[in-house]
Amino acid sequence: MRQNIIDLPAATEARLISWVNEAQLELESYHRWLGLEATWQTITVAGSNTLVDYTTSSSVKPSDWLHAHGDPYWRPGAGGDDQFCEWSPSIQDVRKDYKQSAATTNRGKPRTLWEQSSRIYVYPTPDAENPVGTYSIAGEYNILIPYRARADVLVAGSSITNFFTADPDLALYLEDYATGQAMLFNRDFDNANVYLLKARGHALRAKRMDKQRRFQSYRHTPRRDVYASRRQSRAV
Repeated sequence: MRQNIIDLPAATEARLISWVNEAQLELESYHRWLGLEATWQTITVAGSNTLVDYTTSSSVKPSDWLHAHGDPYWRPGAGGDDQFCEWSPSIQDVRKDYKQSAATTNRGKPRTLWEQSSRIYVYPTPDAENPVGTYSIAGEYNILIPYRARADVLVAGSSITNFFTADPDLALYLEDYATGQAMLFNRDFDNANVYLLKARGHALRAKRMDKQRRFQSYRHTPRRDVYASRRQSRAV
C-alpha cells in the first residue's frame, strides 16, 4: 500500500490499518464466503433456556459471530437422526407458544430458538422429560447452530493472517481498497477511482471462484417433505 500511495503523510499512514479493516468488513457483507462458515456446538442445563458453549460453558455467543446461517439442529443420539429447530422472530411469539411456569413439564424436544444480541435461548425449557440418547441426557439438549464467522481483525505490526489474507484475490482487494481510500483522503481522486475499480475486480473474481467451490450446494434438488432427505422415496 505504501508503494502504491507514494505520497504518504503521517495523517494518511496512521489510517492505513483502519482502511484495511474497513475493506474486510466490506467483504464480509459482500458475499457468504464458504471459508467463513462455522458451527457453534451448545448444550443446556435443566430448567434454563440459555444455550451455553459445549466446551467452555460460556453463555455468550462466539466472539466471531456475524449471524446465524441456516436452521439449528439437535442430536438425540441412540440411533436417532439429527432433528431441526426453528428460529422465533420475537419474544412475543415465544410467549404465545410456550409456558414459562417452573412447574410446567414439557416432555418434549427443543423446537424453537430465540436470538438476542449476546445470547441464544431455547424453548421449551429443558427438563428431565426430554428425549435422551448418546448426545442428550435428561435436562440437556445438544444443539448445533450453523453461523457465519468474522475473520480475525488485522492489527498493525502483527503477523496475523486470516481467511482474506490467505486468498490471493481477497488479499489484493484489501490492498487496493485501502490504497483507494488513502488516495481519496489525499484528494487524489483520479488514482483513487482506479484502485477502487481494481479492488472491485478482485472481489468479483474471488466471489466467482467461491461459488465454483460450493457448486454442488447450489443445485436445486426436489424434496418430498420439509427438512426431508433428498434421497427420500416417493410416498406410495
